[in-house]
Amino acid sequence: MTARGRIIRIHDDGTAEVLITPASGPAGSRGNACGQACGDACTAYSNCQEISTVTTMADNPENIPLRPGDMVTLETPDKHILFLSFYAYIVPIALFLGLYLILAPKYGEATGLLTGGTAVCVKVALDILISRLIKTRRATASLRRVRIRGRA
Repeated sequence: MTARGRIIRIHDDGTAEVLITPASGPAGSRGNACGQACGDACTAYSNCQEISTVTTMADNPENIPLRPGDMVTLETPDKHILFLSFYAYIVPIALFLGLYLILAPKYGEATGLLTGGTAVCVKVALDILISRLIKTRRATASLRRVRIRGRA
């Protein structure tokens, strides 16, 4: 997966803080529904100006000479995106169903539902805790495996 972003800050350890504006569609398009069907004349375009931005840390393994303000292309291997999607969507469903199917026949349906629901809530709470821990320790670049592929 690739994305374009603007360098905000460069750190001494070779990583860069990058501001990413999510967009879909071919390069140069406005992304989402804006600009794809009706271009600049689209009345919904004013609503599309408020696309959220994301800040991330990225490695610069090729030691590309960069300065704050430079536009870069970021790359994350697809297998990491698929793993994170699996972890975010499939694991909670499997956890809930697994506990329900194991516990419901033996201890009753209510116990299976409560235990499965509690396990999913604990997983979500741990995910939030881990996310905050990653942000405070600047470990994002290593864990997300985001790297700068080149200038945009």
